Amino acid sequence: MKSTLTRITLLLGSILLIASCSSYQKIDVENIQKLYIDYNSSDPINYSTPFKAEVVMKMYTNEEVVLSKSKNFTSSQNISFDFISKKATLYGIPTTFEKDVEVVTLSLTDKYGKTITTSDTIRMNFNASLSIGFSGDKGAKGNNGGSGVSGGWLSRDGKAGDSGLNGANGQNGDNYEIHIWMEGDFYYIHMKNTTENWTAKYKMQGTHALVMNAQGGNGGEGGSGGSGGTGKDGEIKGTTTKLPGNGGNGGNGGNAGNGGRGGDVQVIINPNAESIKPYLEIRNGGGIAGNAGSGGSGGQPGKPLNGQSQAKSGSNGLNGMNGLSGMAGTVNVETSPFDPTMYK
Repeated sequence: MKSTLTRITLLLGSILLIASCSSYQKIDVENIQKLYIDYNSSDPINYSTPFKAEVVMKMYTNEEVVLSKSKNFTSSQNISFDFISKKATLYGIPTTFEKDVEVVTLSLTDKYGKTITTSDTIRMNFNASLSIGFSGDKGAKGNNGGSGVSGGWLSRDGKAGDSGLNGANGQNGDNYEIHIWMEGDFYYIHMKNTTENWTAKYKMQGTHALVMNAQGGNGGEGGSGGSGGTGKDGEIKGTTTKLPGNGGNGGNGGNAGNGGRGGDVQVIINPNAESIKPYLEIRNGGGIAGNAGSGGSGGQPGKPLNGQSQAKSGSNGLNGMNGLSGMAGTVNVETSPFDPTMYK
């Protein structure tokens, strides 16, 4: 366990460590010796499960200040912080069962643009649940159509709005093959991504929830159609009379993307690890369809002069088509003897 020293927390009214009119912690980087993570190593710590943790700034004066806001703070991709709940979560794809630490990087930038970057180590005891695998990426949203301009010198009618672009389809979930066995108090989970041909090796000490993710990605939303432009007003220039222009038609909404298919998941459980079965959850449903883009509004007609006919309003654009939800992947869970040394 890391020792916890007496710290000065950044609070309003703290004269040296915070500005009274701003929520930003105004500490100059040149006064910080290092950043580190304060956590209790005896707490349950495993990949994907939040644990209590705080980022601490150790000053050259030996004072320690708890970082209470995420502004201008960044960390490496293998850890995330929730400054409200004061918790952190580890992410990773370990390639060996012997790995029990994650080296993380912490960076803070001050108001002068100076940055301090330090590393710290989180040690895992694996005594917590696991959520492994990945969902397919969500499809990108279609861009909205541009609005039509008002009537100009070439045409008195408003220009039609552009149609919204179609949303992209969600990506399919990957396929996985998982082998689970026990050695002592530990479950060993060998996970092979058979779609992209990579392997991860996880552990759990004791029986906890084990979630396998292979969902299809959600479809992207269609872009909204642009509004039609306004027609020019009727006018008289010298001896020339000009009629009011019609409003431009609204652009059509883009079609939504389809949800991706869920990945196929096969789980082979060694008989000595069958106690994990009630705690095993497989999430490989298809992705949700995206929502269609709305048609743009028709443009307003120009105003007529006395005695002139009323011009026409532009037609509203058509809404796009909704996407289709993706299909669920297949699931096969079986208890069957195998040689664990083939997966170490």
